[in-house]
Amino acid sequence: MAGDSLVLRQAVTLGYLSEDECRAALERAGDPSQAIAELVTTGKLTQEQVNRARSVSDAGQATQKVTGAPTLVVNSNPHLHADDPGLVGRTIGGCRIEGALGAGGMGAVYRARHLGLDKPVALEILPPHFARSQEMIDRFQREARAVAKLDHPNIVGVLNVGFDSGLHYIVMPIVDGSSLTDRLSRGALPPDDVVRLGRGVAEGLAQAHRNGIVHRDVKPDNILVSQSGLAKLIDFGLARESAATGLTEAGQLLGTPHYMSPEQCRGEQADARSDIYALGATMYHALTGRLPHEAKSLYELLDAIVKTRPKAPHELNPGVPHNLSMFVLWMMEPDRGRRPGTMEEVARGLAALERGSIVAVPAPSRPSRSLARPLVLAGLLLVVAAIAVAAIGPTLWKRPVEPPGPGPAPSPAAATKPAPKPPKPFPPLRTYMDKTMTPPNIERSNIRIFAEPEGALVTLDNKYATITLTAYRGRCEFNAVPVGAAKLYMDAPGHVSFEGDIYIFPKQNGDRFVPLDPYAADVRFETVPPGAKISLDGKDLAERTPATLKDVKAGEHAWRLTAPGMAPEEGTFTVDSADPVEVRVEMKKQDR
Repeated sequence: MAGDSLVLRQAVTLGYLSEDECRAALERAGDPSQAIAELVTTGKLTQEQVNRARSVSDAGQATQKVTGAPTLVVNSNPHLHADDPGLVGRTIGGCRIEGALGAGGMGAVYRARHLGLDKPVALEILPPHFARSQEMIDRFQREARAVAKLDHPNIVGVLNVGFDSGLHYIVMPIVDGSSLTDRLSRGALPPDDVVRLGRGVAEGLAQAHRNGIVHRDVKPDNILVSQSGLAKLIDFGLARESAATGLTEAGQLLGTPHYMSPEQCRGEQADARSDIYALGATMYHALTGRLPHEAKSLYELLDAIVKTRPKAPHELNPGVPHNLSMFVLWMMEPDRGRRPGTMEEVARGLAALERGSIVAVPAPSRPSRSLARPLVLAGLLLVVAAIAVAAIGPTLWKRPVEPPGPGPAPSPAAATKPAPKPPKPFPPLRTYMDKTMTPPNIERSNIRIFAEPEGALVTLDNKYATITLTAYRGRCEFNAVPVGAAKLYMDAPGHVSFEGDIYIFPKQNGDRFVPLDPYAADVRFETVPPGAKISLDGKDLAERTPATLKDVKAGEHAWRLTAPGMAPEEGTFTVDSADPVEVRVEMKKQDR
C-alpha cells in the first residue's frame, strides 16, 4: 500500500487537488492520514478519488521494485501510471509499444520496437495530464535537447523526439541491465566497483557540464549498470542548461532530498558542484549501504543535510579504504566552494584511485553552525512543492606549470632545449627530534609511500623519510607525522614531479603507491631542403620534414634523416622534461 503522503502527491498529480490545497491541509492536520480524512469530509476529495490515487501509487511502487529485467529507467517517480494498457500495441513515432518498463523524471517509459530500424528501444511518453502544462512540455523537450547534445558512453542518448497522436515522446536506446538502486537493495558494493562506476558517471557528467548542462538529480535510480558493468547516466528531466531562463531558477527546489546538496536544500540555484555533491552522496550510499542522512521528517532531513556532516564511510564499513572515504567526503563538503572545482577533477581523482594511486585530499572543513534555522524552513516549503514537481516531472595529480617555450634558435643538426632550471634545494632530514620539536598534544601517525620510479626523491612537509636509505629504494617511511593535510613532493629524472596535499589519517594509513608520469615532449624536425624521411630509434616513420612528433617519451633517442640525392644525417636528442625539442638539419648533397 502506498503511504498517505504519496497518495496526496498523486492526488495533486491527477488534478484532484491544487498544491495550495494539499499544503494547507497538511499544515492544518499535521499528518497525511488526517489531511486525507479532512479533505474527504470537506468534500474537496471523494473516496473514489482517494482510492484511484492510492491505486496508481501502488502500481508505480510495484513497478519500482521489479529487478533484474532489461530496463532503461528505474521508476524515480513511482506514481506515474507507467503500465497504461491502452498504449500497448500502439505505434507512436514509428515505434510499436510492447510493454511498460517504469518511469523517468518526466514521463512513463515503455519497451518498444523501432519499426524502421527493427530494434528494441525505450519510449518515454509525457502523460496527457502533464501535457496540459506548457511548462511541463518545455521541460520534457528540454530533457531531449539536453541529452541530444551529449555523445558519451556513460550517458544514455536520445534517438528521436517528437509529437504523434497527441503524445509527446522521446526515443532512447534500451540498456540491458539494472539500476544502481537494484544493486544496493542487496547491500553495499565492493569499493573497487564503486570507484569504477563512480568514475564512469563522473566522466559522463563532465561531458554534460562542458556542454553547459547540470543534471541536478544524480542518484542511484538514475544510474544504470549494463551487463558488461558500464555505468550509464539517465533521466535529465531536471537538467538545466546554463543559457536557460525562466525555468527552474533559484527559489525552486528540484531533486531527490537524500542526495540533494545543501545549497539545493536552501532553495539556491544548483550548479556543477551540486552534481558533485549528489554523486558523492550516491557513492557514499553504495560504499556503506546506508543513506548519508536519515531523518524522521522532511524538515529534519533538510536540516541535517545543511547543518551536519555524515560519518566517514570507512567508519561504517571498515572495508572502505581511508583515502577513498575522505575523497567521497570531499565531494560532499557542505560549502560548494570547498568541493572539487570540476567534475573532470573528480573523474581524474577516481581514475587515480582505480589505479591504486594516492589522491590528494584536503583536510575536511568543520561543520558550520551559523546557518539559520529559518533558511531550512524556507527550504522545506520549497521542497514540498519541488518533490511533487520532481515526482512529476587532484586530478588530484597536480602537474607543474610548464615553463616557457624554447630558448635561442639552435645551430644546424642540433637538438635544442631551454636552459635547465636550477635544482630544488635539499630539504632537512626528518629525525626523531621532530617528536619533541612541536607540542606533544598534536596527534601523530605513520605512513609508508612506495614511489615509482624507485629512484624518486620523496619528501613530506619538506622533509625526507625517517629511514633515509629507503627514500632512494622506492619505499619511504614517515613516522610521527601530524594528522591532517601534509605536503607531498616527489621528483625523478625524466618524470613529471608531483606536489600536492596528502591526508594523514589518525591510525592506519596503509601503503600508498605513487607513480610519477614519465615526461613526454613534442619533437620538431626541420630540414633544408624539406621532404626528408625520418627514422627514430631504428624505426622508419611515415612523416617527412617538416614534421612534429607528438608525445615522445622521456629518454635518449637516436634519429636518422634521409632524402634522395642527400647524404644521410644522424644524431641524438634527450627528452627529460615536457619542453619541446627541435632538430634542425641542413642536409648536404651526397658525394658521387
